[in-house]
Amino acid sequence: ELRIVNCELSFRAKARNPRTSQIVNAKDGFFTSLRSVQNDIVWSVLLSFRAKARNPQKRSGERKIASPPIPTKRQPCPRNAPPMKKRKAALPLLLLVTLFCRPKPKNRQKDALFAIGTDFDGKFDEKKNQVIFALLRKPKNGFTEQKRKTSLFPFMTRTLLLALLLCLSNYGVSLAQGTFRWNSSTGNDWQIGANWFLESGTDDGGNGYPDGNDNALFDGSSPTPGGPLTNIPAWDGNFTINGFTGTVQIGANFECNGTVTLTTGTLQVNSSVNFSAGTLTINGGTLTLNNPGDQHNLGTVSLSSGTFNGPSSGNVGVATITQSGGTFNAGGAQYQFDDVEATSTTPINTTVFDRTGGTFNAGTSSFTVTARTSGSGDRSATATLNTSVATTFNNLIINATNSGSGGTRTRVVAFTGSGIFTIAGTLKREGNLTNVTGTNLEYATGATLVYNLSVNSNPFAEWPASSGPTNVTKQDAN
Repeated sequence: ELRIVNCELSFRAKARNPRTSQIVNAKDGFFTSLRSVQNDIVWSVLLSFRAKARNPQKRSGERKIASPPIPTKRQPCPRNAPPMKKRKAALPLLLLVTLFCRPKPKNRQKDALFAIGTDFDGKFDEKKNQVIFALLRKPKNGFTEQKRKTSLFPFMTRTLLLALLLCLSNYGVSLAQGTFRWNSSTGNDWQIGANWFLESGTDDGGNGYPDGNDNALFDGSSPTPGGPLTNIPAWDGNFTINGFTGTVQIGANFECNGTVTLTTGTLQVNSSVNFSAGTLTINGGTLTLNNPGDQHNLGTVSLSSGTFNGPSSGNVGVATITQSGGTFNAGGAQYQFDDVEATSTTPINTTVFDRTGGTFNAGTSSFTVTARTSGSGDRSATATLNTSVATTFNNLIINATNSGSGGTRTRVVAFTGSGIFTIAGTLKREGNLTNVTGTNLEYATGATLVYNLSVNSNPFAEWPASSGPTNVTKQDAN
């Protein structure tokens, strides 16, 4: 039995002679709540307190002793115990109690652990607000002694992690993720489990094929599929071709919100692709978009090696393009960069095109760059095209839109870098740009500038003095 002083929910306490029944002075709501407890109620309480045990033979001294032995049977209260107004007999408590004792240089104390399942008999005196605990049964684990100082950190960490997992599960967030490797030379249905092999991790959907957070992999041991892949679900994992030297054809809509990485082999898409929420990384191999009639959304594109082949026509949405190597064949599609939009007073400057190497073939394509401001108050949006090597666009559209009013509002398209941007076909200025900056824009012979004088008659960098356009056309204000 323990004499507890200055009780708190955290149970910082001092323990006196454990061999005799002593008084527990309670000063918090926990013990007060025992007034309403009836017999045979089971408690499941998480308690932790720092305790000091004093040698009952030397009450005037400060000698500290180790945790006392636990009696194996119920200990009666002594005759001189304070009178009890009400007795709570046989009150079982399921306690997880950790006693923390700070080691002292001269009076070493040791830590003791009460295991779950320890039974106590409790008696409560309402008049004196006192409780007596008597240990009825020795725990299975008994006492464990440790020489090091115990910490709550591991327990708190586990508790917080468990709480996080429960919260995520309540919101439908799955933490499972498996990596599936293609394993069939005859099949082509994505959702047939026999076509895949679970390389590592845990299958998110538990259905034998990659979906949800799972990853899909074609590597050196993967056979070439029996035909264009069909029945492909939209999923949030990654798609990787690395080590595979054949051709993977996509015959169904291909939507991946993770990272699509191509290092070897050929990825041939015969339908639409949607990587708008993810990243397309080409480190080698070849990606070809075959179907010009479909809408393609490529998300963030990074090309360091290998080849990108755009469609012969159609629309391609892209967040940004970064090219440090490899070959970018634009084909004849119309590429639309995501709007660079300022929605607050914080200025926004986004580089939508950044080229430092490799080969860029514009073909008959066109690229559209848009700076946009919205909301009320000061707004500043700048869409930047940067190059450190000579870059030629066939057609380039620089555009600006505005919604909202008030404050100073600027919408800028900036040409930057040490390389030269050359317009081979048409540079078309649309919307209400407030400025075009840069000194590295030129026109090829026969190129045309389509200019809207009714919106802003001030010539900017789209009409450079060093190499002006051969033809200038005033476009309709509408």
